[in-house]
Amino acid sequence: MLLTAWQGDVVVGDVYLWLEEAEEPEIQAHLPGTPLLTHLEVHSDLRRKGVGTRLIRAAERLLAGRGYRDVALAVVVGNVDVERLYTRLGFQEWPHGHVKCYASSDGNGHRAAEICTVLVKDLTG
Repeated sequence: MLLTAWQGDVVVGDVYLWLEEAEEPEIQAHLPGTPLLTHLEVHSDLRRKGVGTRLIRAAERLLAGRGYRDVALAVVVGNVDVERLYTRLGFQEWPHGHVKCYASSDGNGHRAAEICTVLVKDLTG
């Protein structure tokens, strides 16, 4: 499910909600049935102006309204600014270590592996 942020008639941001089982075996094992937030993007001119926060909050409300208890996401290790944003929004690092995540295909069917930190947020509180 794709959520979008608009300014007038222009899309200025989006976030994708992955509602299927995670592709990563570790996430499947420790967070079965948990939706994932992926691919948060905000137009470069509007970053640090609350667009991403509003998208995340909208995703959380939608998921909680559908009965989900948690939401998770993966951040590439070393992406301190993004991890700081999610921590500020109440996400916490899970206790199961880093996970090998796969980026989008390069168009030839090859997917690059990235080492990620998994962050989880309780949607019930």
